[in-house]
Amino acid sequence: RAILEMGPRTSPVSRALREHVEGVRPLRPGQLARAEALLRDGLLTFRLGELHRFVEAQHATGFTSEALGPTTLHALQMLRHLRPCHRRSLRRLIHQELAGDRTPHPRNVEWARRHPELDLELWTSDFQDPGAPGVRSVLDPLERLLAGTRVGSCLGIGGAHIENAAALALDVNKRVVYARSPEGHLQARLILGFSEEGTVLLHAPYPESVGQDVRDRLLTWVEAFTDALGVPLHDWEDDGYTLPCIVGPESWRDDGLWRYDED
Repeated sequence: RAILEMGPRTSPVSRALREHVEGVRPLRPGQLARAEALLRDGLLTFRLGELHRFVEAQHATGFTSEALGPTTLHALQMLRHLRPCHRRSLRRLIHQELAGDRTPHPRNVEWARRHPELDLELWTSDFQDPGAPGVRSVLDPLERLLAGTRVGSCLGIGGAHIENAAALALDVNKRVVYARSPEGHLQARLILGFSEEGTVLLHAPYPESVGQDVRDRLLTWVEAFTDALGVPLHDWEDDGYTLPCIVGPESWRDDGLWRYDED
């Protein structure tokens, strides 16, 4: 009924279902089931259309929706779910990405200045290891915003810790790593952090059901990456570390480190 009240536009509600809801012509159970199945099939297209209209109505970026890709559309949708104090930084990032401007945020520059022990160029690079095929660091900040949505975690849209996704996109001390199959399908997401104590923090892969072979590839990549950085991997039994938020939310909601020795 809520969709009907929005008007026809590109509504996925069929005429038969519309008349059923309005009490004009009730459907039999079998007809109703088919109409509901068609509604579900068309709902994603409808929501995407509504998002396009939202972008144009709000003039959120100065670009028409036709010029926006899926990661940007997702980022704009994220704006609606973040607390007001974080929207400004993310909106600035969206503007920069659309303009091709990779100028780092001043707070990230200041954080990097305080950590000369970290090879920032390598930390933010597309590091690859032949022993871990399909494992890559996510360089696009708007793709990092999708780190929760893609795997259905609490960092995704509607999740309890969506603010963490903003921190992944905005903060230079956090990285997102994807493991993909030979066909390119996403298998797992991994989050890394560089602690104030000078160690690499390794959070558990998601989804939790990911297979051991994928876990092994991720760990192989991480070990090669930390070796190249010359920075130790933080002991998961030691919870004495600090991972601050730099540009993003005031505090990072931490679920603890990956207990990879117990896998």
